[in-house]
Amino acid sequence: MSIEMHSLPGYAPELNPVELLNGDIKRHVAQANPTTPAELPQQPPRICAAARTSPRS
Repeated sequence: MSIEMHSLPGYAPELNPVELLNGDIKRHVAQANPTTPAELPQQPPRICAAARTSPRS
């Protein structure tokens, strides 16, 4: 039995599509600046719908 060591990046969001979506959601919610907690849940579905229709190049 042998063990192989592989070097992995500590944090590489560009390699993980979920991290890209999380960044988009955070940026768009900050730009939308919801004024009440009730407005906050409305933002992510809009962003996710936009991400589905315009993929990154």
